[in-house]
Amino acid sequence: VYDFMLSYDRSALLLLSPDGKVTTYDLSRREFRDAYFVNMSAVQFFAHVDENTLAFYSRYENDRLTLYSKTKRKIVGRYLTTDPELMDRLSFSHPTPFFYEELDNGSMYLKMCDPINGHIYAIGPTGIRKDRKLSFNESSFDLSSVPQESSQDIQFLRKYLTEEDLCWPVYGIYETPNLFWFSVTKGQRMARTVILNKISGGYKLYDFPFEYFFDPVVSRQGNILYGCFRDPDYFLDYMQDESNCTTRQIEKLIDSSVVIFVKYNLEDFLE
Repeated sequence: VYDFMLSYDRSALLLLSPDGKVTTYDLSRREFRDAYFVNMSAVQFFAHVDENTLAFYSRYENDRLTLYSKTKRKIVGRYLTTDPELMDRLSFSHPTPFFYEELDNGSMYLKMCDPINGHIYAIGPTGIRKDRKLSFNESSFDLSSVPQESSQDIQFLRKYLTEEDLCWPVYGIYETPNLFWFSVTKGQRMARTVILNKISGGYKLYDFPFEYFFDPVVSRQGNILYGCFRDPDYFLDYMQDESNCTTRQIEKLIDSSVVIFVKYNLEDFLE
């Protein structure tokens, strides 16, 4: 299983295999049911566009973004044509490019941040449109500028990102009507989280990327983010700064092997 997610109506679990097969597991009946087959050599990520349409991303296909209709059981669009030799320069994997924008009415709109140049696309059931571009000025990453000798050489690419002090990868992207935030690694050093206020134009920076706090993000309702800690060490560091609990109390909680859920209010970032 390369990726998984809940079905659009949250009644089933969708499991993605690397060859593009999506298997549906019914959560109430506890059995497998529908399966969808996308004719792709390798797939890394997928996401809902709407109730009927799925989006697939593959770094190994000439057309990296594919839209698939579940009712028609066929591909209805291919986008982001890229030279395979260019993709060879990206010698290690990257986070999922998909993220959702929460609209004023509470509905979710699928978007994608292209990992090779920072372009953001809005994705609909009938196609895509360029929405904006994440720019870090002289530190912006563009795969076309990476020397060709980096092909299949992880150490070369890491050295290039470090020496040029480039911002890559961008991950953990979320968007609401008022906020846009993401985590980014600059020069292969520790990542920082950037939170932009779309109304005022202001922003805040944090040394801890949200991915470490909330992995996976379980749910988001308005400006409330729910998630769980991936690594207890991050939880320990965080609680020592934010809580009146003693270190021993926190360590006892971690030793109990329970899943630690977090409720985080983003209202503070609207000021």
